[in-house]
Amino acid sequence: MEDEVFTVKEVAEMLKVSTSTIYARVSDWPHIRITPTDIRFSREDIEEIKAMPRKTPVGPPAMRARSTRIGTERQKARNRAYNLRNGLKEPPAPR
Repeated sequence: MEDEVFTVKEVAEMLKVSTSTIYARVSDWPHIRITPTDIRFSREDIEEIKAMPRKTPVGPPAMRARSTRIGTERQKARNRAYNLRNGLKEPPAPR
């Protein structure tokens, strides 16, 4: 039986990532380089890639809620100061 080899596009589909991700990580992964731009992966290479530990966290870190009122008041104060410095007319106050 012949050794089965896969193209970058086929490996990207298998791993459910983009081809640009494959090209970005190829220097850290086992592969077969045919020419400088032609890369192939054997079945064993793909299994080894899947077994590698992840370098990035799976989910985003938990963030606490932030009051939007404080940010809004700060922004309003900044806008008023900017308008005064630049001689712009102050917009009417909301009703």
